[in-house]
Amino acid sequence: PAEAPPLDATLGRQGPQDQDLGQFLRENNNALVSYVYSWVRSRPDALDIVQEAYCRIFRLGDLKGVNHLRGYLFKTAKNIATDWVRQRVVREAYIQDEPLRGNNESASP
Repeated sequence: PAEAPPLDATLGRQGPQDQDLGQFLRENNNALVSYVYSWVRSRPDALDIVQEAYCRIFRLGDLKGVNHLRGYLFKTAKNIATDWVRQRVVREAYIQDEPLRGNNESASP
């Protein structure tokens, strides 16, 4: 897979902690995208999931309570990917049943 887009636009540069987090995310970005891709088999969806994982990390604010940030980031991304796969299964099942529901609704007694 091609390299993921740079994260500089979303990271900002407010202080040393932000720069350290930005550097950490840049160093792990390609590995994280590849890991998520192995679950969802769609590069655009993998990029969306990784972006959502980053958003959740940023929402935490203070990361001092996270002992293993890389593990936490990958686990967060895996949880998001798992939810995405579940939703995809439901959507596909609904789409497959659509013709059957259409026939039942239009049948007369």
